[in-house]
Amino acid sequence: MPWPSRCAAIPWSPPSRATAYSAIVSAANSGALVVAAAGNDGSSAPFYPAAYPEVLAVAAVGPDGAPPAYSNFGSYVGVRAPGGNFALGDATDGVVSTIWNFFATPGSAATYAFGEGTSFAAPHVSGVAALVLARSPGLTAAALRSRLTSYAVGPATLYGAGLLDAYNSLTERHGPSTQLYARLYSATTGDIVQTVPAQARGRFAFSHVPYGTYLLYGGTDEDGDQQLGIPGRLWGAFGGVAFPESVTVLGAGPSAVSFSIGLPTELEPNQTAATANVLAIGGYAQGAILDSTAQDMYQVKIAKPGTYTFETSGWVADCGFALEELTAIGLFDSTGRTLLASAGYIDRAHLNFCSRLTRTLNPGTYYVAVAGLLSNRRYRLQVRTGT
Repeated sequence: MPWPSRCAAIPWSPPSRATAYSAIVSAANSGALVVAAAGNDGSSAPFYPAAYPEVLAVAAVGPDGAPPAYSNFGSYVGVRAPGGNFALGDATDGVVSTIWNFFATPGSAATYAFGEGTSFAAPHVSGVAALVLARSPGLTAAALRSRLTSYAVGPATLYGAGLLDAYNSLTERHGPSTQLYARLYSATTGDIVQTVPAQARGRFAFSHVPYGTYLLYGGTDEDGDQQLGIPGRLWGAFGGVAFPESVTVLGAGPSAVSFSIGLPTELEPNQTAATANVLAIGGYAQGAILDSTAQDMYQVKIAKPGTYTFETSGWVADCGFALEELTAIGLFDSTGRTLLASAGYIDRAHLNFCSRLTRTLNPGTYYVAVAGLLSNRRYRLQVRTGT
C-alpha cells in the first residue's frame, strides 16, 4: 500500500463562498442532507463549507475513540466519526481507503492507502445516513440529521454530539436492551452451578445451593440472548474479577452479598503463574500488553472434559489494523511452566491479527498467557466452551 498521508484537496479554483453557499442551500431545499468534513487545522475557527448551518459537520476520532490533534472542533461541529490518527504509532492507526496512484508504473492505477483526516470521517456519516434512508426513505433531511446526532455515543463535546453509531441510528435505540444475570461457579472446579436473572434494583437469589465454596459473578445479556461474558458486555465478580472472593455455604438460610459489575479489567502485575488473574469459563477480561517482552497470565479452571476456546479481540476496534493487534496465546499446564499449545494470528492474509486457540482439555487448572509483538497494545481475552 502507498505511504500514509493526510487527506488533502487537489489544488483547484474554488467557487466564491456565495456561490458555494447558494449551491448548499439549493441542495438542502431539495431535501438533501449535506455532510462535510470539519477540517484538519486543529482549530475552532469556522471552516467552510462545514460551518454553514445547513451542513452536518464531521470531526474525526482515532482508533482509540479520542479526537486527534489535527481535527477541527467548535460549536458548528455536529458529530464525530473515525478519521484515523497516525500519532498513535504507525500507519495502521489510520483509515484504509481507495485512492488513485498517479505514480504507479507502468501506469497510474486505482489502489488502497492509509490516511487520516476529517475527510475520512465524513464518508462514515454519509454511509450511515444512506443506511438509515434505505430503511426509512420518508425521513426529511432535518429528521435524518437528528437521527444521526441523537443516537451518537456521547459525551457531547466541541467535537460533536457524540461518536456516530450505525446500530443506534438504524434501530433508534441507545444500544440493545439488556438483562442482568447472576451466576454461581464452584470455587473448587470452576463449574457453573446456577444462573438466575436479577430482579428489580439488581436483586437476585439462588435456591437449593449445596454446601460448598462458590464464586459469584454477574453479567448482562443483549436483546434476550442470555449470553453472558461476551467481550464488551458488563461482567464482574464478588471481590473483583481479577481475584474473586469465595463465598462458603454451610447451612440453610439466606446469605446476602453485593457487588458491582462493569468492563472487567486485569490487575497488574500478572506476568507469572503466581500473580495470574482468575478467568472464569464463559467470561472475559480486558488487558494491555505493557511490554512486548512480557506476557499477561490468567488462571482457568476446567470442570468437565471437552473442547474449549481461548480468543483475543480488541477493546474499541476489530482485529484488523487498529490499536489492538498482533497478539499470541499460549496454554500452559497446572504449573504454569509447560507449554501445551499456542496460537498466533487468526487470519494474517485477511489482516486479522487477533488470536484463537481451540483445544480438547481434561478437568484441571490451566494457565493462559497473552503476548504481543508491540508494547502498549490492548486486548480482550475470552474463554468459552466449544469452538
